[in-house]
Amino acid sequence: MRWTLSFALLGAPLAAQTPDTAQISRAVAILERVCAADADTTWGRSICGPLLLGHWGSKAVIASVADSAGLFTPLGRWWVGELEDRQFPANTAIRVGGTRYSMVVMPLPDEDAIAATLLAHEQFHRIQRALGLPPQDPGAGHLDEEAARRWLRLEYRALARAIATGGEASCGHARDALAFRAARHRAFPEAAMAEPALERHEGLAESTGQRLAGLAYPGGEERVVEYLGRAESTASYVRSFAYATGAGYGALLDRADPTWRTALREGLGPAALLAKVLRCAARPATAEARADRYGGAEIAAMERVRADSLVQLRADFTARLVEGSVLKTPPGALRFTFDPNSVTPLAGEGNVYPGGTFSGPWGSLEVESGGVLVRSDFQQVRVGLPGDGVSRWRLTVTPGWRVVTEGDDLSIEPPGS
Repeated sequence: MRWTLSFALLGAPLAAQTPDTAQISRAVAILERVCAADADTTWGRSICGPLLLGHWGSKAVIASVADSAGLFTPLGRWWVGELEDRQFPANTAIRVGGTRYSMVVMPLPDEDAIAATLLAHEQFHRIQRALGLPPQDPGAGHLDEEAARRWLRLEYRALARAIATGGEASCGHARDALAFRAARHRAFPEAAMAEPALERHEGLAESTGQRLAGLAYPGGEERVVEYLGRAESTASYVRSFAYATGAGYGALLDRADPTWRTALREGLGPAALLAKVLRCAARPATAEARADRYGGAEIAAMERVRADSLVQLRADFTARLVEGSVLKTPPGALRFTFDPNSVTPLAGEGNVYPGGTFSGPWGSLEVESGGVLVRSDFQQVRVGLPGDGVSRWRLTVTPGWRVVTEGDDLSIEPPGS
C-alpha cells in the first residue's frame, strides 16, 4: 500500500494567548497562603518557588519570576514569554531559560483548596530531586487486570473509612487496606516494587498537595475521603492509582506520625511506612473474608463487565497500532505530556494513551484521537495513519529531517540518511 502525504506534516504554531494576570495573581496568593500555613514543617523547607501558568494548545506562559536567561519580558509584577522548542503546556516541573519552574495549565480549579492541592503537588515535583526523591515512573500494567483492579478498589474504600473514623476502628480499616494490598501483591508479584516506586513519585506529590491544602483551608481529611471515592471512577488505574493511595496513606501517616517523611530515606513506600508506624501488619489470609465489608461482590461484578469490554478494546488497538499501518517516531528519549487517567497496556508492546504531545530531536507529534502506543521505555511512539478513520494527529518535523515510507508504514529520518 502506498500513502500520499496529503495530510498536514508541518503544523501551524500553537496559538497565542493573552496573558492572564488575574490567574497568576490568584495562584501566587494561594501558594503563599499554603506555605505560610506549612511553615516548612512538611519537608523541612519551603516548597514554594517559581511558577508558570500555561494554556492547552499554546506556547505562551506567564511566570511568577523572571527566568535566569532573560527569555521572559516583564508585565507589571509578572513575566511573560513562550516555552522553548519541544516544550509543551502540562502540569509538571520544567526548566525554562535556566530556571526550574512548576507549571500548571489554566484555568485553575474554582475552589481555592482544590487549586492549592494542584499547585502544591506540582511545586513538590519542582524540588523532589533536591529532597533525595528522584522521579520514578515504572510500569504498573497489572492494574489493568480484573483481579488487581478489584483489590485496589477495596483498598481505596478501606483507606477512606480509615480516614473518616478514629481510634481502633480507623486502625482496623487500615489493616484491611494493607491486607487488600498484600493480596494484590501476592497475585501480581511485580506490583510489590512497581507500586511503591510510583507512590514515592506521584503519591508523595499528591500527599504534599493534600496536606498543605488541609493546613490552609478547612476540611482537609474530608477532601481526601472524597478524592478516594472519585478515584474509583477513573478510567485506568495503571498510573493514576498512586495519586489516590498516596493521598490516603499520607493522610493516615500525618495523623499517626507527622515526621514520617524523614523515614523515606529507607526506601519504603507510604503503605509500608504506615504498617511500620501503626504496627498494622497486612493479613492476606483474611483479605477475601474482609471484602464484604466494602462491597466486594458489587466491585467484582463491575470489574467482570469491564474486563469483557476490554478484550475488544485491546484487540482494536493491536489491529491498528501494532499490526496496522503506522507512523513511527525514531527511537530515543522523548518529552511528552499525556493523561495519566486513561492508559491501556498492551502486553509486550507498551501502553496506549488516548492522546498527548510527544517530541524529540525529530520534531513534535500532537495526537488528538485514535490513541498513541508508547513503548514501555518511553523511547518511541506509534500512531495509526489517517486512513484508519479514527487517528487524528499533527506532526511538525524539525528542518532537515524527513518523513519516508517503509512498506505500509511511515517513519522519520535524520538529515543525511
